[in-house]
Amino acid sequence: MGADGTVHVFDYDRYRHTVVPGLIGLIGGAGPTPWFNDVCDRLGGGFEPGWRQLAAELRERPTDLARHCTWLGEDLRHPGRSPAARDAWEGRRGRWDLVRCSSQTCPERTHCLLHERLGRARSELMEELFILVEAVTEDCCVGLGRFIGRNATLHGLRPLLSDLGVPAGDRVFELFAALGGRGWANGFSSVPRTACTAG
Repeated sequence: MGADGTVHVFDYDRYRHTVVPGLIGLIGGAGPTPWFNDVCDRLGGGFEPGWRQLAAELRERPTDLARHCTWLGEDLRHPGRSPAARDAWEGRRGRWDLVRCSSQTCPERTHCLLHERLGRARSELMEELFILVEAVTEDCCVGLGRFIGRNATLHGLRPLLSDLGVPAGDRVFELFAALGGRGWANGFSSVPRTACTAG
């Protein structure tokens, strides 16, 4: 079984200046801001009730990522090493356990949706957050795609770009690494179909 690979233009600056502050504000307890209400009105559909529940829960139990989080970078990607395979993370089971922070010192660890201590009870809220991240990122930052073949992966694009004459030090390689890091932090369901080059 194969998978089609498509490369999309990705507006990284818009992601950093629109999506990231909106998500950090939501996770930080800002509640239904104008940005969030617009997202719900335009993209919510059947997800809107879950997103509004997420906003209400985060307002009650906010997490200050900007101040405390060392697991995610400023652009909400996981800047550390990614395991070669998800099952390389010993002792972790289940879809979401593989992408959770394991810090034992973070002051937000008892209620952060991204921390493994959170437990299963609030896993549905984390899934709502991942769906929201995917929807708003795709809507705001992802442009038209171009088919590049079957079974394409982010790692497989490096030789392709080199063959096309892209210099080894080009920023696009750093941005592909960042995209993979966001996949580890925010769920891989969105990464293959929003694989992108930078604008």
